[in-house]
Amino acid sequence: SEAVAAENSEEEKSARPERKEDFRVFLLMGQSNMEGAGYPVLPDYLKPQPNVLMLNDQGEWVPDVVPFGRGMGPGDVFARRYAALHPDATLGVIHAARGGRSIRELSKGGRDNDGTPNYDRLIEKAKAAQKRGKIMGILWHQGETDAGAGEKYLDDLNKLFEDVRSDLGEPDLPAVAGELGRFASWTAGFNRVIAKAPERVRLCALASSEGLSDRGDELHFSGFSVEVLGARYLAAHLALREPELAAEFKDELVEIEREMLGRDAAWNVLENGS
Repeated sequence: SEAVAAENSEEEKSARPERKEDFRVFLLMGQSNMEGAGYPVLPDYLKPQPNVLMLNDQGEWVPDVVPFGRGMGPGDVFARRYAALHPDATLGVIHAARGGRSIRELSKGGRDNDGTPNYDRLIEKAKAAQKRGKIMGILWHQGETDAGAGEKYLDDLNKLFEDVRSDLGEPDLPAVAGELGRFASWTAGFNRVIAKAPERVRLCALASSEGLSDRGDELHFSGFSVEVLGARYLAAHLALREPELAAEFKDELVEIEREMLGRDAAWNVLENGS
């Protein structure tokens, strides 16, 4: 679109590093849990962080903060913790997740129920980002809509990732897929399928949802659990791409889990249906 192709403002340009290799971009894909549905939102995610940016619908790189009306997503956590481990780089994210969508609607050739070509919009934004930086990976959390798809889901997921790699000219782009929340009994079958992704889907690691809690609706993770899930996405990505750093991050992950799961246990969350 014209908006994505538009030149960025002088303020936005100053936020990006000069060298493409220092601007690392990740694609956040899936449905509502990746889009951002975790409550409560931790205060740090309402404040800009200079080296963590997002590409907005106007084609501008702006601070990646959780906007009013949206919850936390694991990609938000991943971005900030990745940036903390790579202080000389700037981290950019492209939010391409949409709540309630099937993998078919998010895949190449698929269209949303309102006619939106979700995949085409993602690729358009990603190609615009490639002019400024380097696409580093895919973070995927989806499956609530496809919970009964069986192992065909893995074939569909592999094709989707290969399409992204081919269309962006990044044949070895790594991906991390996340389990659905184990707090709901209906997710067990899907989680048994997605657990096979590292063997069945090329260059794909798994982020576990073990021990995580919902926000009260048996569908979406709480904000505290999102913090853990996002850190697990990071650990899985590092294991694929930076194993030495993954080993260093292991102790930090244990501390994140201890603190956040403890805070989760102290909360009694009820979904307000009105």
